[in-house]
Parts: sequence; structure tokens; C-alpha cells
Amino acid sequence: MLATKQPADPSPNRLLAALPRDEYARLSSHLELVRISKNRVLYEAGDSMRDSYFLTSGMAFLLAITGSGQTIDRRPCGQ
Repeated sequence: MLATKQPADPSPNRLLAALPRDEYARLSSHLELVRISKNRVLYEAGDSMRDSYFLTSGMAFLLAITGSGQTIDRRPCGQ
């Protein structure tokens, strides 16, 4: 993952932008704007989640593999 230390701006992310000011202020010191390369796997099955991602652009997919080896994907709404 390419991380760029820039001030996080919540305005492009509607979830963060919808937070009350005091809630956002409490979180803002923990936010970091990062650039994620195409096809980057954020977490593998069984990994501990270390970070939360609030997308400002692009798409993320949830992929799962069944016991029989089939791939299941969860596409964003409308895709």
C-alpha cells in the first residue's frame, strides 16, 4: 500500500461527512489519507482487521471462496 501523509479531508466520504462535528473531531487525529494500488488485497480470510477504510473514490469488492472452491463476490450496490 502506498501511504501518503496528507491531512484527511472527510468531505469526499459521505459517511465521515455525515458525522456530527464533535464525533469527527474525535476521529480526525486517527485518519490518514492513503492511496491504495489497483488490485490490492486489504485483508485475507482469518486476518485481524487493523484498519478501517473510508473510500473517497474507486471501488472495493468483498470476495469469498466457498468450501467447494467457487468464488463469490459482493459488488457495490448498482454495479
